[in-house]
Amino acid sequence: MEVLFVFFEQYLLLCSAKGVSPSKAAQDNNISKTSVTRWRTGAIPNAEILQKLALYFDVSTDYLLGNTDIKNKPAVQENDELSDNIKIIVEKLKQLDKDNLKLADAYLDFLLSRQRKQ
Repeated sequence: MEVLFVFFEQYLLLCSAKGVSPSKAAQDNNISKTSVTRWRTGAIPNAEILQKLALYFDVSTDYLLGNTDIKNKPAVQENDELSDNIKIIVEKLKQLDKDNLKLADAYLDFLLSRQRKQ
């Protein structure tokens, strides 16, 4: 299989696994049907479209391009969960006044110190 067609083969396999047609997957991601036709003839989508498709199929962009056989990395999901938790904490910190923010900072220092000792 030529390198140019690896993406389209991966795309077809992922569509099949998800139970959608290639046109439907494109439509779900606001991608034109003509893009699918170009991919069929060897074109590679740009980075933005690759990212959309990777999210849609829950795979890495490397998997879509045929650079790896690993569909996705669990660490990414863990990082996403961690990222969500951090966003929640930051939003709470934004609501604190200056004095309470200093207390929160001191408490975080305490927790880090305690964690290092464990």
